[in-house]
Amino acid sequence: MRRRPPLEGDLRVDLCVIGGGLAGLSTAIEAAERGLSVAVVEARRIGWGA
Repeated sequence: MRRRPPLEGDLRVDLCVIGGGLAGLSTAIEAAERGLSVAVVEARRIGWGA
């Protein structure tokens, strides 16, 4: 697994989804379709454990 630097700075969103698996991505898509700004935070690869 490729190491990534820690997140820095501020990010303002309506919804922060922790986990980029099937449930997290489904939640993020639904929220975005409803007009919310969304950030998905995943430790590994997006969709990898789905």
